[in-house]
Amino acid sequence: VRLMYRETLRRLKAHGATTATIYNFGYWNDDTAWEIDQSTNHISEADLAFITSTAKEFEMNVHYAWQFNVRVAGEQRLLFPFDGSAKVDMPLLEKIMDAHEGHMLWEAKRLETLGVAAISADWSAMWLCFSCGIDNQGHSQEETDVLKDFYMQRMGEIVSGIRQQFSGKIYVGE
Repeated sequence: VRLMYRETLRRLKAHGATTATIYNFGYWNDDTAWEIDQSTNHISEADLAFITSTAKEFEMNVHYAWQFNVRVAGEQRLLFPFDGSAKVDMPLLEKIMDAHEGHMLWEAKRLETLGVAAISADWSAMWLCFSCGIDNQGHSQEETDVLKDFYMQRMGEIVSGIRQQFSGKIYVGE
């Protein structure tokens, strides 16, 4: 697998690429506080370190994006109902944001030690439906606005927390 990573980066560099973006995901432990089971990450810690150091050899930057996957580790179930979008109310949105923040701060510290050039503060594989309501009953415009405001506030806090751990570029929404 590492030869594949090395050859892919070499070819990309030969074609003029200056950055490789890594998308990663893992599965969650469904305890009171959701945490990623690191053994389930799609790209392992060792492979991520290899890709990053190899990209540096080719004078390429690495950008990292975490995809919020809703699967529970070792089980055939989801953390919450998901059909391509997450239909949220405030308790679910709070739990999602708490889990995402905890994981992204962990990622920021790890990626800083690897020398990754940029990190995506949000997720790349989940859409939140603020207006849908948990059971598609819908939220009023006022309720929808409260959920959106909370999301934006928490995302700002997540960016600030990442900055404390990570010196590279931080981006949101790609």
